[in-house]
Amino acid sequence: MEERTYQGEYAGCMSRLIAFLIDTALIAIVVGVSAWMFNLLFQGMGVDPDNCAVSGSGAAVRFWMCHVGRWAKLIILALIPVLYYGVSWTLAGQSIGKGLVGVRIVQTDGRPLSFLRSVWRYVAYAFSFAPLGLGFLWIAIDDRRQGFHDKLARTYVIYAWPAVQNERLLRRLQRRLKRRSG
Repeated sequence: MEERTYQGEYAGCMSRLIAFLIDTALIAIVVGVSAWMFNLLFQGMGVDPDNCAVSGSGAAVRFWMCHVGRWAKLIILALIPVLYYGVSWTLAGQSIGKGLVGVRIVQTDGRPLSFLRSVWRYVAYAFSFAPLGLGFLWIAIDDRRQGFHDKLARTYVIYAWPAVQNERLLRRLQRRLKRRSG
C-alpha cells in the first residue's frame, strides 16, 4: 500500500505561523543591524541621527546631509522586507522560514511567482493585518488555507516535501484519549 504524503497539500495555520515568525525575526535582525550601521555613519559625520542637531563649521551641509540620510535610511529599511520576500519567493518559492517548515508559495495555477506578484503578495499583507488580523485568521477556516493576501495575490501555500502522518503517534494518542474519557 502506498503511503499518502502531504506534499502539494495546502499548508496549515501553524506551519505558516512558524514560518512567518522565523522570517519576522530574521528581518528584524537585519533591519536592526542596518539601522545601527546608519547611526554609526551619521555619528562619524558628526551628526546626531535622532534630531539632526548640528553645530560648528559646515553645519548647514551636515544638516542637509542628515535629512537626506534620514530619508535614505527610512527608504532602505522599508525596502529590506520587500526585497527579502520578493527575491526569495521569486527565486525559491519560499523564504528561509517557509523553507525550514517545508512549505512553498505557488500561483493558483501552480506556476512559480513572478517578482511583481511576490511584491504584491507582501504588500497585500497589510490587508490581512488591517481588520484586526482577520485576514490571517481566515487561513484557519478557508478550505484552501488562503489568507486575504493569498486571495489578493492569487497564491496558495503548499507543503513542499513529502511529509507523512506519524500513524504510531496518532494511535497512541487515540488510546490515551479513550482511557481518559472512560
